[in-house]
Amino acid sequence: MIVDILTKFNYRRKIYLTPEHPFCSYDDGFKMQYSSAVIMQAGLNKKVKLLNNFELERLMKYGLKMNSSDIAWALRNSKEYEMICEFVLENIKTGKELKSSDKPTYSDVFSEKICQLAKKDKSIVAVTAAMPDGTGLNKFSKWFPERFFDVGIAEEHAVTFSAGMAAGGLKPVVAVYSSFLQRAFDQTIHDVCLQNLPVMIAVDRAGLVGSDGETHQGLFDLSFLNMIPNMTILSPKNRWEMADMVRFCADFQYPVALRYPRGAAYEGLSAFRTPIVYGKSEILYEEEDIAVIFVGHMAELAVQVRDRLKEIGYHCSLINARFVKPLDTEMLEALTKDHRLFVTIEENVLSGGFGEQVLHYVSRAKLDVGVRCIGIPDDYVEHGNVDLLRREVGLDAETIVKQIIADYVTIGKD
Repeated sequence: MIVDILTKFNYRRKIYLTPEHPFCSYDDGFKMQYSSAVIMQAGLNKKVKLLNNFELERLMKYGLKMNSSDIAWALRNSKEYEMICEFVLENIKTGKELKSSDKPTYSDVFSEKICQLAKKDKSIVAVTAAMPDGTGLNKFSKWFPERFFDVGIAEEHAVTFSAGMAAGGLKPVVAVYSSFLQRAFDQTIHDVCLQNLPVMIAVDRAGLVGSDGETHQGLFDLSFLNMIPNMTILSPKNRWEMADMVRFCADFQYPVALRYPRGAAYEGLSAFRTPIVYGKSEILYEEEDIAVIFVGHMAELAVQVRDRLKEIGYHCSLINARFVKPLDTEMLEALTKDHRLFVTIEENVLSGGFGEQVLHYVSRAKLDVGVRCIGIPDDYVEHGNVDLLRREVGLDAETIVKQIIADYVTIGKD
């Protein structure tokens, strides 16, 4: 008996998929027929009960986790049989429950936004080095197959190939893991940045990645990208800023790297969504004495640190760096008037990272303020649970607060 998808679609907005469900069939051809029939409301071989528009929209929104714009686009283009059913299949996980409450990852947000932009801008092309699924470009490859390029395990070629397309007037987006981008360091310098070409590098899996292994920890990208002339580096604090930064980078006419981590996108600080302005940070809470300046997904940790300092009785400003390069020096100089200690937080090695750039500028400009840099020490980080690893390297709220208080007390004695 074929399980009608609606019999498992209840008012709690869930779909239960079992091994017996057609979506879980080993027959890919049948899955293609069935899924396209659901989307197109066409009962192929009379195997699927037709759905009315209301049921179909709910199914697509909650069961397949599609947003309203994608639903509208899919329905308008439902005649494009293979594109639609492939899109459905990529959202199905065999034998598992799909929940509308599942939080999107940063890679999901990137995938969603770059596809939306590519619908309107046909000059956008996407490149991956054998990682379409991990980087979120699988969706792009189905929607725009003629503008998608998988070059295999050859990150060097991916970057140089993108530079060539940029020189020809296209807008290439290279999605690559932070640890794998290391292989294309030379190409990033000579083929992209030296020529100042508009290549967007989506640096996925930046920071600690945990169970992927020691070789996959993305701890060096800020340091080696920071040293390259003409390179701009951004990192988002949450899912909404991620979407805004993807748009900014896609419109940017010079080399740009967007850095983001593995895992669910942070949903805190949603009330703060000022426009992205080149080279400018975002002041979230402005007080005095202590200024915590964080990079990207360290937002959640920075909020925890500020909350604990406030509980103890300290005044603390909170600043979202947004741009690692160029550094917002105007913001640093303005903060110096009312603050005695800058605290930078990043999930990158300290050597050559964001904090070191802040420290260098404070020293060069002779600003009267102390600087505490929080990040990864000069060592490799082993395989393991991310939360445990952060505690081991001192990237946890308790350890950071203790360091801040000690530094603040010392500054007060000077």
